[in-house]
Amino acid sequence: MTYLFYGKEKYLIDEEIKKFKAKYDDINIVDITYNNNLDKIIDEANSISLFAEDKLIIVNDTTIFNRKKKSEDEVETDNKDNLDVLINYLNNQNDQVTLIFINNQETIDNTKKITKLIKEKGIIKEFNTLNIKETIKELFGKYKISYDLIDLLINRV
Repeated sequence: MTYLFYGKEKYLIDEEIKKFKAKYDDINIVDITYNNNLDKIIDEANSISLFAEDKLIIVNDTTIFNRKKKSEDEVETDNKDNLDVLINYLNNQNDQVTLIFINNQETIDNTKKITKLIKEKGIIKEFNTLNIKETIKELFGKYKISYDLIDLLINRV
């Protein structure tokens, strides 16, 4: 499965990533910084883990989902072949690999082919608004707390 997490609320993205990481052994989790290196992502996604069946690949700081600036046109042209390889991989994805792209921009370009493909075959989640009351309620976990007490906590802290 492929996921695209984007938005300015890094805390919420990190919490979502923690939920995914809890399902995998540390040896089957791969963190990659994007840096226009799609080959490394594809190689990692195609390699089989020796220790378990499932693998989690987290790609940080992806820029391929951002709106293009005129100065980036040249980089985009150079990276087009690699992007086609990624698109081909996503069309024939390994079921044992969970691939998460993280983009820390407030918006993504929904007109790009890669974004449309992830929307069609995967899940795109936006993390732009932090609802502080809901976040505090989640932090209490199995303990019950009312919104009145949360308001009191916020006012006191």
